[in-house]
Amino acid sequence: MVLKNNNSHLPSLPFQPQKISRTILGLEWQGKNIENMIGAIQVPLGLAGPIEIEGKGNFIVPLATTEGALVASVNRGLKALRQAKSLQIVSQYAGMTRGPVFVAPDLKAAFRAAEKIKTELRSKFVRRLKRLSQHTRLLKIQTQVLGRYLFVRFRFDTDEAMGMNMTTYATTALADIIETELGLRLTTISANFCPDKKFSFVNLFFGRGFQVWLEAIIPSLAINTILKTNLNDLLATYQQKIWYGTALVGGVSFNAHIANVLAAFYLATGQDLAHIADNSQAILVMEKRNKDLYLSLFLPSLNIGSVGGGTQLPTQKEAIELVLAGAKKSYRGRRSAILAEVLTAAMAGGELSLMAALATNTLACSHQKLTSYHQK
Repeated sequence: MVLKNNNSHLPSLPFQPQKISRTILGLEWQGKNIENMIGAIQVPLGLAGPIEIEGKGNFIVPLATTEGALVASVNRGLKALRQAKSLQIVSQYAGMTRGPVFVAPDLKAAFRAAEKIKTELRSKFVRRLKRLSQHTRLLKIQTQVLGRYLFVRFRFDTDEAMGMNMTTYATTALADIIETELGLRLTTISANFCPDKKFSFVNLFFGRGFQVWLEAIIPSLAINTILKTNLNDLLATYQQKIWYGTALVGGVSFNAHIANVLAAFYLATGQDLAHIADNSQAILVMEKRNKDLYLSLFLPSLNIGSVGGGTQLPTQKEAIELVLAGAKKSYRGRRSAILAEVLTAAMAGGELSLMAALATNTLACSHQKLTSYHQK
Protein backbone atom coordinates (compact mmCIF):
# COMPACT_ATOMS: atom_id res chain seq x y z
CA MET A 1 0.00 0.00 0.00
CA VAL A 2 1.27 3.48 -0.89
CA LEU A 3 0.74 6.03 1.89
CA LYS A 4 -1.28 9.11 0.96
CA ASN A 5 -0.34 12.68 1.77
CA ASN A 6 -2.81 14.48 4.06
CA ASN A 7 -1.35 18.00 3.73
CA SER A 8 -3.88 20.21 1.95
CA HIS A 9 -1.03 22.43 0.73
CA LEU A 10 0.47 19.44 -1.12
CA PRO A 11 -2.45 18.11 -3.23
CA SER A 12 -0.07 16.38 -5.60
CA LEU A 13 3.54 15.33 -5.14
CA PRO A 14 6.14 15.75 -7.92
CA PHE A 15 6.00 11.97 -8.25
CA GLN A 16 4.44 9.12 -6.30
CA PRO A 17 7.04 7.56 -3.96
CA GLN A 18 7.25 3.79 -4.24
CA LYS A 19 10.13 2.80 -1.99
CA ILE A 20 9.40 5.07 1.01
CA SER A 21 6.22 3.22 2.00
CA ARG A 22 7.42 -0.25 1.02
CA THR A 23 11.16 -0.72 1.40
CA ILE A 24 12.68 -3.07 3.92
CA LEU A 25 16.47 -3.10 3.63
CA GLY A 26 17.99 -6.41 2.62
CA LEU A 27 21.42 -7.82 3.40
CA GLU A 28 22.82 -6.38 0.17
CA TRP A 29 23.69 -3.25 2.18
CA GLN A 30 25.94 -5.27 4.49
CA GLY A 31 29.46 -3.90 4.14
CA LYS A 32 28.32 -0.86 2.14
CA ASN A 33 26.66 1.28 4.78
CA ILE A 34 26.87 -0.96 7.84
CA GLU A 35 28.68 -3.97 9.28
CA ASN A 36 27.24 -6.92 11.24
CA MET A 37 23.81 -6.12 9.81
CA ILE A 38 20.80 -7.82 11.39
CA GLY A 39 17.98 -5.70 9.93
CA ALA A 40 16.76 -2.13 9.78
CA ILE A 41 15.05 0.42 12.03
CA GLN A 42 11.92 2.10 10.73
CA VAL A 43 11.31 5.81 11.48
CA PRO A 44 8.11 7.62 10.40
CA LEU A 45 8.53 10.07 7.53
CA GLY A 46 6.32 13.13 7.09
CA LEU A 47 6.18 16.06 4.71
CA ALA A 48 6.06 19.80 5.37
CA GLY A 49 5.79 22.75 3.03
CA PRO A 50 5.88 23.74 0.32
CA ILE A 51 8.34 26.62 0.33
CA GLU A 52 9.37 28.61 -2.71
CA ILE A 53 12.98 29.72 -3.07
CA GLU A 54 13.50 32.50 -5.56
CA GLY A 55 15.24 31.35 -8.70
CA LYS A 56 15.41 27.73 -7.50
CA GLY A 57 11.87 26.32 -7.39
CA ASN A 58 9.05 25.25 -5.09
CA PHE A 59 9.98 22.53 -2.63
CA ILE A 60 8.53 20.14 -0.10
CA VAL A 61 10.44 19.05 3.00
CA PRO A 62 10.75 15.38 4.08
CA LEU A 63 11.27 14.95 7.83
CA ALA A 64 11.89 11.63 9.58
CA THR A 65 11.20 11.74 13.30
CA THR A 66 9.55 9.97 16.23
CA GLU A 67 8.62 13.29 17.86
CA GLY A 68 4.94 14.03 17.48
CA ALA A 69 4.10 17.65 16.56
CA LEU A 70 7.47 18.41 14.95
CA VAL A 71 6.28 18.09 11.34
CA ALA A 72 3.11 20.03 12.16
CA SER A 73 5.17 22.78 13.79
CA VAL A 74 7.54 23.10 10.84
CA ASN A 75 4.54 23.07 8.51
CA ARG A 76 2.96 25.96 10.43
CA GLY A 77 6.19 27.94 10.34
CA LEU A 78 6.57 27.41 6.59
CA LYS A 79 2.98 28.57 6.12
CA ALA A 80 3.96 31.83 7.85
CA LEU A 81 7.08 32.08 5.66
CA ARG A 82 4.91 31.74 2.56
CA GLN A 83 3.21 34.96 3.63
CA ALA A 84 6.54 36.81 3.86
CA LYS A 85 6.78 40.13 2.06
CA SER A 86 10.25 39.01 1.02
CA LEU A 87 12.13 35.77 1.48
CA GLN A 88 15.78 35.61 0.53
CA ILE A 89 18.12 32.64 0.94
CA VAL A 90 21.81 32.81 0.06
CA SER A 91 24.18 29.84 0.24
CA GLN A 92 27.92 29.64 -0.25
CA TYR A 93 30.00 26.50 -0.53
CA ALA A 94 32.90 26.65 1.92
CA GLY A 95 34.31 23.22 1.12
CA MET A 96 34.99 20.14 3.23
CA THR A 97 38.06 20.08 5.45
CA ARG A 98 40.44 17.56 6.94
CA GLY A 99 43.18 18.57 9.40
CA PRO A 100 46.15 16.24 10.05
CA VAL A 101 49.06 16.88 12.40
CA PHE A 102 52.74 16.24 11.61
CA VAL A 103 55.80 16.11 13.85
CA ALA A 104 58.87 18.15 12.80
CA PRO A 105 62.38 17.95 14.30
CA ASP A 106 61.97 21.33 16.00
CA LEU A 107 60.07 24.64 15.95
CA LYS A 108 61.98 26.25 13.05
CA ALA A 109 61.63 23.12 10.93
CA ALA A 110 57.88 23.18 11.52
CA PHE A 111 57.67 26.80 10.29
CA ARG A 112 59.79 26.04 7.22
CA ALA A 113 57.58 23.07 6.38
CA ALA A 114 54.42 25.15 6.80
CA GLU A 115 55.66 27.67 4.24
CA LYS A 116 56.68 24.98 1.73
CA ILE A 117 53.32 23.20 2.08
CA LYS A 118 51.49 26.39 1.09
CA THR A 119 53.87 27.32 -1.75
CA GLU A 120 56.33 24.81 -3.20
CA LEU A 121 54.24 21.66 -2.73
CA ARG A 122 50.88 23.00 -3.87
CA SER A 123 51.41 22.11 -7.54
CA LYS A 124 52.34 18.55 -6.55
CA PHE A 125 49.18 18.35 -4.43
CA VAL A 126 47.05 19.41 -7.39
CA ARG A 127 48.63 16.85 -9.71
CA ARG A 128 48.18 14.06 -7.17
CA LEU A 129 44.52 14.93 -6.67
CA LYS A 130 43.86 14.86 -10.44
CA ARG A 131 45.09 11.27 -10.51
CA LEU A 132 43.11 10.40 -7.40
CA SER A 133 39.63 11.70 -8.24
CA GLN A 134 37.91 13.97 -10.75
CA HIS A 135 35.46 15.03 -8.01
CA THR A 136 37.98 16.34 -5.46
CA ARG A 137 39.65 19.72 -5.88
CA LEU A 138 41.97 21.54 -3.48
CA LEU A 139 40.62 24.95 -2.46
CA LYS A 140 42.79 26.20 0.38
CA ILE A 141 45.58 25.24 2.79
CA GLN A 142 45.85 26.63 6.32
CA THR A 143 48.62 25.81 8.79
CA GLN A 144 49.25 26.29 12.49
CA VAL A 145 52.50 25.57 14.35
CA LEU A 146 52.42 24.43 17.96
CA GLY A 147 55.96 23.74 19.13
CA ARG A 148 57.38 21.08 16.84
CA TYR A 149 53.88 20.03 15.77
CA LEU A 150 52.49 21.25 12.46
CA PHE A 151 48.72 21.22 12.00
CA VAL A 152 47.46 21.51 8.41
CA ARG A 153 43.84 22.15 7.35
CA PHE A 154 43.13 21.14 3.77
CA ARG A 155 39.90 22.51 2.30
CA PHE A 156 38.45 20.63 -0.69
CA ASP A 157 35.63 20.98 -3.18
CA THR A 158 33.93 17.56 -3.15
CA ASP A 159 31.31 18.23 -5.84
CA GLU A 160 27.83 16.91 -4.94
CA ALA A 161 29.00 14.68 -2.09
CA MET A 162 29.18 15.82 1.52
CA GLY A 163 32.72 14.55 1.06
CA MET A 164 34.14 13.68 4.44
CA ASN A 165 35.48 10.33 3.22
CA MET A 166 36.71 11.94 0.00
CA THR A 167 38.71 14.49 2.00
CA THR A 168 40.21 11.71 4.09
CA TYR A 169 41.39 9.83 0.98
CA ALA A 170 42.74 13.06 -0.54
CA THR A 171 44.49 14.17 2.65
CA THR A 172 46.10 10.75 3.03
CA ALA A 173 47.57 11.10 -0.47
CA LEU A 174 48.84 14.63 0.25
CA ALA A 175 50.27 13.55 3.60
CA ASP A 176 52.43 11.01 1.76
CA ILE A 177 53.94 13.87 -0.27
CA ILE A 178 54.62 15.90 2.87
CA GLU A 179 56.34 13.00 4.59
CA THR A 180 58.43 12.21 1.51
CA GLU A 181 59.37 15.75 0.52
CA LEU A 182 59.77 17.38 3.94
CA GLY A 183 60.74 14.50 6.19
CA LEU A 184 57.90 15.11 8.64
CA ARG A 185 56.07 12.30 10.39
CA LEU A 186 52.29 12.07 10.21
CA THR A 187 50.73 11.40 13.61
CA THR A 188 47.07 11.28 12.64
CA ILE A 189 45.11 12.15 9.52
CA SER A 190 42.44 13.91 11.61
CA ALA A 191 43.75 15.96 14.53
CA ASN A 192 40.61 17.95 15.48
CA PHE A 193 41.96 20.73 13.26
CA CYS A 194 39.22 20.03 10.68
CA PRO A 195 37.09 19.91 12.84
CA ASP A 196 33.95 17.79 12.54
CA LYS A 197 31.20 16.33 14.71
CA LYS A 198 31.89 18.75 17.56
CA PHE A 199 31.39 22.45 18.21
CA SER A 200 34.19 24.76 17.07
CA PHE A 201 34.54 28.48 16.55
CA VAL A 202 36.62 27.94 13.41
CA ASN A 203 33.62 26.44 11.62
CA LEU A 204 31.46 29.29 12.90
CA PHE A 205 33.90 31.87 11.52
CA PHE A 206 35.03 30.23 8.27
CA GLY A 207 32.36 27.64 7.47
CA ARG A 208 32.51 23.97 6.55
CA GLY A 209 30.31 22.44 3.90
CA PHE A 210 27.64 25.03 3.14
CA GLN A 211 27.08 28.40 4.78
CA VAL A 212 23.48 29.56 4.45
CA TRP A 213 21.77 32.87 5.25
CA LEU A 214 17.98 33.37 5.33
CA GLU A 215 16.09 36.65 5.61
CA ALA A 216 12.34 37.28 5.65
CA ILE A 217 9.82 39.97 6.54
CA ILE A 218 6.80 38.32 8.19
CA PRO A 219 3.63 40.46 8.17
CA SER A 220 1.97 41.09 11.52
CA LEU A 221 -1.24 39.58 10.10
CA ALA A 222 0.55 36.23 9.58
CA ILE A 223 1.88 36.39 13.13
CA ASN A 224 -1.65 36.93 14.45
CA THR A 225 -3.56 34.49 12.27
CA ILE A 226 -1.04 31.69 11.60
CA LEU A 227 1.29 31.80 14.60
CA LYS A 228 -1.53 32.85 16.95
CA THR A 229 0.50 35.45 18.82
CA ASN A 230 1.49 39.10 18.52
CA LEU A 231 4.74 40.78 17.59
CA ASN A 232 5.52 42.25 21.02
CA ASP A 233 5.08 38.96 22.88
CA LEU A 234 7.06 37.09 20.23
CA LEU A 235 9.99 39.54 20.45
CA ALA A 236 9.96 39.53 24.25
CA THR A 237 10.14 35.73 24.27
CA TYR A 238 12.93 35.82 21.68
CA GLN A 239 15.02 38.29 23.67
CA GLN A 240 14.64 36.56 27.01
CA LYS A 241 15.06 33.00 25.70
CA ILE A 242 17.56 33.26 22.87
CA TRP A 243 19.83 35.98 24.28
CA TYR A 244 19.39 36.26 28.05
CA GLY A 245 18.86 32.56 28.69
CA THR A 246 21.64 31.44 26.37
CA ALA A 247 24.05 33.97 27.91
CA LEU A 248 23.26 32.82 31.47
CA VAL A 249 24.18 29.21 30.73
CA GLY A 250 27.23 30.07 28.62
CA GLY A 251 25.62 28.81 25.42
CA VAL A 252 27.29 29.33 22.05
CA SER A 253 24.38 28.67 19.68
CA PHE A 254 21.64 31.28 19.68
CA ASN A 255 18.54 29.45 18.45
CA ALA A 256 15.50 27.62 19.78
CA HIS A 257 15.71 24.05 18.41
CA ILE A 258 17.69 23.96 15.19
CA ALA A 259 18.97 20.45 15.98
CA ASN A 260 15.41 19.11 15.96
CA VAL A 261 14.65 19.92 12.33
CA LEU A 262 18.25 19.25 11.30
CA ALA A 263 18.12 15.70 12.67
CA ALA A 264 14.77 14.95 11.02
CA PHE A 265 15.93 16.20 7.61
CA TYR A 266 19.33 14.48 7.86
CA LEU A 267 17.70 11.20 8.79
CA ALA A 268 15.19 11.48 5.95
CA THR A 269 17.83 12.23 3.31
CA GLY A 270 20.61 9.90 4.45
CA GLN A 271 23.07 12.47 5.79
CA ASP A 272 25.64 11.72 8.51
CA LEU A 273 23.64 12.16 11.72
CA ALA A 274 26.72 12.78 13.87
CA HIS A 275 27.12 16.15 12.14
CA ILE A 276 24.15 17.38 14.16
CA ALA A 277 26.76 18.11 16.84
CA ASP A 278 28.49 20.80 14.77
CA ASN A 279 25.87 21.66 12.16
CA SER A 280 23.35 22.80 14.78
CA GLN A 281 25.35 25.98 15.34
CA ALA A 282 23.01 28.77 14.26
CA ILE A 283 22.15 32.37 15.02
CA LEU A 284 18.51 33.42 14.94
CA VAL A 285 17.67 37.13 14.70
CA MET A 286 14.21 38.61 15.28
CA GLU A 287 13.55 42.35 15.15
CA LYS A 288 10.63 44.72 14.74
CA ARG A 289 10.47 46.25 11.26
CA ASN A 290 7.67 48.82 11.28
CA LYS A 291 4.68 46.65 12.23
CA ASP A 292 6.19 43.46 10.86
CA LEU A 293 8.77 40.88 11.97
CA TYR A 294 12.28 40.90 10.52
CA LEU A 295 13.67 37.36 10.69
CA SER A 296 17.13 36.11 9.80
CA LEU A 297 18.86 32.80 10.33
CA PHE A 298 22.55 32.05 9.80
CA LEU A 299 23.85 28.50 9.42
CA PRO A 300 27.67 28.58 9.26
CA SER A 301 28.23 24.88 8.65
CA LEU A 302 25.92 22.39 6.94
CA ASN A 303 27.63 19.16 5.89
CA ILE A 304 25.16 17.87 3.35
CA GLY A 305 25.35 16.05 0.02
CA SER A 306 23.08 14.67 -2.67
CA VAL A 307 25.25 11.62 -3.42
CA GLY A 308 27.40 9.22 -1.43
CA GLY A 309 27.07 7.64 2.00
CA GLY A 310 23.53 7.11 3.23
CA THR A 311 22.01 9.09 0.36
CA GLN A 312 22.20 5.96 -1.79
CA LEU A 313 19.85 3.96 0.45
CA PRO A 314 16.53 3.46 -1.38
CA THR A 315 14.18 5.45 0.88
CA GLN A 316 16.69 8.23 1.53
CA LYS A 317 17.46 8.52 -2.15
CA GLU A 318 13.76 8.82 -2.92
CA ALA A 319 13.32 11.49 -0.22
CA ILE A 320 16.09 13.52 -1.87
CA GLU A 321 14.35 13.10 -5.23
CA LEU A 322 11.13 14.42 -3.66
CA VAL A 323 12.97 17.60 -2.71
CA LEU A 324 14.89 18.06 -5.96
CA ALA A 325 11.82 17.39 -8.10
CA GLY A 326 10.70 20.89 -7.14
CA ALA A 327 13.69 22.55 -8.79
CA LYS A 328 13.19 24.66 -11.88
CA LYS A 329 14.40 23.12 -15.13
CA SER A 330 16.59 26.19 -15.62
CA TYR A 331 18.51 25.60 -12.38
CA ARG A 332 22.16 24.75 -13.06
CA GLY A 333 23.74 24.98 -9.60
CA ARG A 334 24.67 22.31 -7.08
CA ARG A 335 21.90 19.89 -6.19
CA SER A 336 23.30 19.74 -2.67
CA ALA A 337 22.93 23.53 -2.39
CA ILE A 338 19.18 23.11 -2.88
CA LEU A 339 19.10 20.62 -0.01
CA ALA A 340 20.99 23.05 2.22
CA GLU A 341 18.66 25.95 1.38
CA VAL A 342 15.45 23.94 1.74
CA LEU A 343 16.70 22.66 5.10
CA THR A 344 17.45 26.22 6.23
CA ALA A 345 13.93 27.31 5.29
CA ALA A 346 12.50 24.38 7.25
CA MET A 347 14.62 25.29 10.27
CA ALA A 348 13.45 28.90 10.05
CA GLY A 349 9.88 27.64 9.99
CA GLY A 350 10.56 25.48 13.00
CA GLU A 351 12.05 28.40 14.89
CA LEU A 352 9.08 30.64 14.09
CA SER A 353 6.51 28.08 15.17
CA LEU A 354 8.22 27.06 18.40
CA MET A 355 8.90 30.67 19.45
CA ALA A 356 5.21 31.44 18.87
CA ALA A 357 4.14 28.43 20.95
CA LEU A 358 6.44 29.56 23.75
CA ALA A 359 5.18 33.14 23.54
CA THR A 360 1.58 31.95 24.01
CA ASN A 361 2.45 29.17 26.46
CA THR A 362 0.78 26.60 24.22
CA LEU A 363 3.74 24.22 23.78
CA ALA A 364 2.45 21.58 26.19
CA CYS A 365 -1.17 21.62 25.04
CA SER A 366 -0.09 21.52 21.39
CA HIS A 367 1.90 18.34 22.01
CA GLN A 368 -1.02 16.83 23.94
CA LYS A 369 -3.40 17.64 21.11
CA LEU A 370 -1.18 16.32 18.31
CA THR A 371 0.17 13.17 19.95
CA SER A 372 -1.50 10.12 21.39
CA TYR A 373 0.61 9.97 24.54
CA HIS A 374 -1.95 11.74 26.74
CA GLN A 375 -5.01 10.43 24.97
CA LYS A 376 -7.18 7.86 26.72
